[in-house]
Amino acid sequence: VANARDATMVAIPEGTLRMGRQEGSTDERPVHDVPVAALAADRFEVTNVQYQRFVLEQGHPAPLGWTASTYRRGEALHPVTGVTWADANAYCTWAGKRLPSEAEWEWMARGAEGRLFPWGDAELAPPPANSGRPETGAVEAVGGWPDGATPLGVMDLAGNVREWTADRYAPYCDPHAPPATGQHMAVRGSSWRTYNDVASARESVDAATAAADLGFRCVR
Repeated sequence: VANARDATMVAIPEGTLRMGRQEGSTDERPVHDVPVAALAADRFEVTNVQYQRFVLEQGHPAPLGWTASTYRRGEALHPVTGVTWADANAYCTWAGKRLPSEAEWEWMARGAEGRLFPWGDAELAPPPANSGRPETGAVEAVGGWPDGATPLGVMDLAGNVREWTADRYAPYCDPHAPPATGQHMAVRGSSWRTYNDVASARESVDAATAAADLGFRCVR
Protein backbone atom coordinates (compact mmCIF):
# COMPACT_ATOMS: atom_id res chain seq x y z
CA VAL A 1 0.00 0.00 0.00
CA ALA A 2 2.78 2.41 0.87
CA ASN A 3 4.56 1.73 -2.44
CA ALA A 4 1.32 2.32 -4.36
CA ARG A 5 0.77 5.63 -2.57
CA ASP A 6 4.35 6.71 -3.26
CA ALA A 7 3.82 6.11 -6.96
CA THR A 8 0.53 8.00 -7.10
CA MET A 9 1.75 11.33 -8.42
CA VAL A 10 0.21 13.96 -10.68
CA ALA A 11 2.08 15.74 -13.49
CA ILE A 12 1.87 19.50 -12.98
CA PRO A 13 2.80 21.56 -16.07
CA GLU A 14 5.14 24.52 -16.01
CA GLY A 15 3.71 28.02 -16.03
CA THR A 16 3.70 31.42 -14.39
CA LEU A 17 1.84 31.72 -11.11
CA ARG A 18 0.13 34.98 -10.26
CA MET A 19 0.99 34.48 -6.59
CA GLY A 20 -1.05 36.03 -3.81
CA ARG A 21 -4.36 37.82 -3.80
CA GLN A 22 -5.02 41.54 -3.63
CA GLU A 23 -8.30 40.98 -1.80
CA GLY A 24 -6.71 38.63 0.73
CA SER A 25 -4.92 39.28 4.00
CA THR A 26 -1.90 41.55 4.17
CA ASP A 27 0.54 38.64 3.96
CA GLU A 28 -0.94 37.67 0.57
CA ARG A 29 0.25 40.95 -0.93
CA PRO A 30 1.82 42.21 -3.10
CA VAL A 31 0.54 40.00 -5.90
CA HIS A 32 3.52 38.98 -8.01
CA ASP A 33 4.44 36.65 -10.85
CA VAL A 34 6.51 33.54 -10.13
CA PRO A 35 7.66 31.13 -12.88
CA VAL A 36 7.13 27.50 -11.85
CA ALA A 37 8.88 24.59 -13.55
CA ALA A 38 7.05 21.37 -14.37
CA LEU A 39 6.91 18.92 -11.48
CA ALA A 40 5.21 15.78 -10.22
CA ALA A 41 3.21 16.08 -7.00
CA ASP A 42 1.80 13.51 -4.61
CA ARG A 43 -1.92 13.18 -5.33
CA PHE A 44 -2.53 12.64 -1.63
CA GLU A 45 -0.94 13.81 1.59
CA VAL A 46 1.66 11.37 2.96
CA THR A 47 -0.16 8.71 4.97
CA ASN A 48 0.62 6.87 8.18
CA VAL A 49 1.38 3.62 6.35
CA GLN A 50 3.93 5.41 4.16
CA TYR A 51 5.56 7.17 7.06
CA GLN A 52 5.72 3.98 9.12
CA ARG A 53 7.97 2.37 6.53
CA PHE A 54 10.33 5.35 6.86
CA VAL A 55 10.28 5.08 10.67
CA LEU A 56 11.06 1.36 10.59
CA GLU A 57 13.72 1.44 7.87
CA GLN A 58 15.53 4.54 9.10
CA GLY A 59 14.99 4.27 12.84
CA HIS A 60 13.41 7.72 12.71
CA PRO A 61 11.41 8.81 15.77
CA ALA A 62 7.69 8.05 15.44
CA PRO A 63 5.18 10.91 15.30
CA LEU A 64 3.26 12.13 18.31
CA GLY A 65 0.30 9.90 19.06
CA TRP A 66 1.87 6.65 17.86
CA THR A 67 2.58 3.72 20.16
CA ALA A 68 6.22 2.82 19.60
CA SER A 69 6.42 2.62 15.79
CA THR A 70 2.73 1.96 15.17
CA TYR A 71 -0.12 4.29 14.25
CA ARG A 72 -3.60 3.78 15.70
CA ARG A 73 -5.64 0.87 14.36
CA GLY A 74 -7.74 1.78 11.34
CA GLU A 75 -5.69 4.87 10.47
CA ALA A 76 -3.29 3.48 7.86
CA LEU A 77 -4.57 5.86 5.18
CA HIS A 78 -4.95 8.90 7.39
CA PRO A 79 -2.40 11.62 6.63
CA VAL A 80 0.50 11.45 9.03
CA THR A 81 0.40 14.26 11.58
CA GLY A 82 2.43 15.19 14.64
CA VAL A 83 5.55 15.69 12.52
CA THR A 84 7.87 18.67 12.55
CA TRP A 85 9.22 20.39 9.46
CA ALA A 86 12.49 18.49 9.84
CA ASP A 87 10.59 15.18 10.02
CA ALA A 88 8.64 16.00 6.85
CA ASN A 89 11.76 17.12 5.03
CA ALA A 90 13.65 13.98 6.08
CA TYR A 91 10.85 11.74 4.83
CA CYS A 92 10.69 13.45 1.43
CA THR A 93 14.47 13.19 1.04
CA TRP A 94 14.40 9.50 1.97
CA ALA A 95 11.62 8.90 -0.57
CA GLY A 96 13.64 10.57 -3.35
CA LYS A 97 11.37 13.60 -3.36
CA ARG A 98 11.21 16.98 -1.60
CA LEU A 99 8.77 19.38 0.00
CA PRO A 100 7.11 21.83 -2.42
CA SER A 101 8.01 25.49 -2.35
CA GLU A 102 5.23 27.90 -1.45
CA ALA A 103 4.92 28.89 -5.11
CA GLU A 104 4.71 25.26 -6.23
CA TRP A 105 2.04 24.53 -3.63
CA GLU A 106 -0.05 27.53 -4.69
CA TRP A 107 0.43 26.64 -8.37
CA MET A 108 -0.92 23.14 -7.68
CA ALA A 109 -3.92 24.62 -5.88
CA ARG A 110 -4.71 27.54 -8.19
CA GLY A 111 -3.37 26.67 -11.64
CA ALA A 112 -2.90 29.06 -14.54
CA GLU A 113 -6.47 30.33 -14.15
CA GLY A 114 -5.80 31.51 -10.59
CA ARG A 115 -8.62 29.58 -8.91
CA LEU A 116 -9.82 30.98 -5.58
CA PHE A 117 -10.18 27.45 -4.16
CA PRO A 118 -8.51 24.23 -5.32
CA TRP A 119 -11.81 23.08 -6.87
CA GLY A 120 -12.65 26.39 -8.58
CA ASP A 121 -13.92 29.89 -7.85
CA ALA A 122 -17.25 28.98 -6.24
CA GLU A 123 -17.49 29.28 -2.46
CA LEU A 124 -19.60 26.19 -1.81
CA ALA A 125 -21.60 25.60 1.37
CA PRO A 126 -20.78 23.22 2.82
CA PRO A 127 -17.33 23.17 1.23
CA PRO A 128 -16.18 19.98 -0.54
CA ALA A 129 -13.41 19.58 2.03
CA ASN A 130 -12.86 18.24 5.53
CA SER A 131 -12.65 21.71 7.06
CA GLY A 132 -14.40 24.04 9.47
CA ARG A 133 -15.21 21.44 12.12
CA PRO A 134 -13.01 22.36 15.11
CA GLU A 135 -15.30 20.78 17.71
CA THR A 136 -16.78 17.82 15.85
CA GLY A 137 -14.24 17.01 13.14
CA ALA A 138 -11.13 14.87 12.91
CA VAL A 139 -8.50 13.81 10.42
CA GLU A 140 -9.92 11.43 7.80
CA ALA A 141 -8.45 9.07 5.23
CA VAL A 142 -6.91 10.85 2.26
CA GLY A 143 -8.96 11.30 -0.89
CA GLY A 144 -12.30 11.20 0.88
CA TRP A 145 -13.52 14.49 -0.62
CA PRO A 146 -13.14 14.04 -4.39
CA ASP A 147 -15.29 17.08 -5.23
CA GLY A 148 -12.61 19.23 -3.62
CA ALA A 149 -9.84 18.01 -5.93
CA THR A 150 -8.11 20.26 -8.42
CA PRO A 151 -8.93 19.85 -12.13
CA LEU A 152 -5.74 17.73 -12.41
CA GLY A 153 -6.85 15.52 -9.53
CA VAL A 154 -4.64 16.64 -6.63
CA MET A 155 -6.60 15.88 -3.45
CA ASP A 156 -7.01 17.55 -0.08
CA LEU A 157 -5.21 20.80 -0.78
CA ALA A 158 -8.08 22.24 1.22
CA GLY A 159 -9.14 20.51 4.41
CA ASN A 160 -7.98 17.47 6.34
CA VAL A 161 -4.52 18.73 7.37
CA ARG A 162 -2.44 21.81 6.78
CA GLU A 163 0.80 21.18 4.90
CA TRP A 164 4.43 22.10 5.43
CA THR A 165 6.25 23.71 2.51
CA ALA A 166 9.97 24.01 1.85
CA ASP A 167 10.06 27.79 2.30
CA ARG A 168 10.69 29.93 5.32
CA TYR A 169 7.93 32.40 6.05
CA ALA A 170 8.29 36.10 5.35
CA PRO A 171 6.22 38.93 3.86
CA TYR A 172 6.08 38.73 0.10
CA CYS A 173 8.42 40.78 -2.02
CA ASP A 174 8.53 41.34 -5.76
CA PRO A 175 10.57 39.75 -7.28
CA HIS A 176 9.81 36.63 -5.26
CA ALA A 177 12.61 35.71 -2.85
CA PRO A 178 11.88 33.49 0.21
CA PRO A 179 14.38 34.08 3.02
CA ALA A 180 17.37 31.79 3.37
CA THR A 181 17.25 31.61 7.17
CA GLY A 182 14.64 31.61 9.89
CA GLN A 183 12.83 29.25 12.25
CA HIS A 184 9.30 29.87 11.00
CA MET A 185 8.16 27.99 7.91
CA ALA A 186 5.34 28.72 5.47
CA VAL A 187 2.37 26.39 5.93
CA ARG A 188 -0.40 26.10 3.33
CA GLY A 189 -3.90 24.71 3.17
CA SER A 190 -6.68 24.41 5.69
CA SER A 191 -7.43 21.53 8.04
CA TRP A 192 -10.41 19.89 9.69
CA ARG A 193 -10.04 22.54 12.41
CA THR A 194 -9.83 25.64 10.22
CA TYR A 195 -12.28 27.51 8.01
CA ASN A 196 -10.21 29.34 5.39
CA ASP A 197 -10.01 27.14 2.26
CA VAL A 198 -8.79 29.96 -0.01
CA ALA A 199 -5.84 28.60 -1.99
CA SER A 200 -3.67 31.70 -1.57
CA ALA A 201 -3.94 31.78 2.25
CA ARG A 202 -0.73 31.20 4.18
CA GLU A 203 0.53 31.09 7.74
CA SER A 204 3.75 31.09 9.70
CA VAL A 205 4.50 28.04 11.88
CA ASP A 206 7.56 27.32 13.98
CA ALA A 207 9.54 24.51 12.34
CA ALA A 208 9.59 22.55 15.62
CA THR A 209 5.77 22.37 15.78
CA ALA A 210 4.19 18.90 15.67
CA ALA A 211 0.42 19.42 15.51
CA ALA A 212 -2.55 17.08 15.16
CA ASP A 213 -3.74 18.90 12.03
CA LEU A 214 -0.41 19.46 10.28
CA GLY A 215 1.08 17.08 7.71
CA PHE A 216 2.69 17.29 4.29
CA ARG A 217 2.98 15.99 0.73
CA CYS A 218 6.04 15.62 -1.47
CA VAL A 219 6.93 16.69 -5.01
CA ARG A 220 9.62 15.72 -7.47
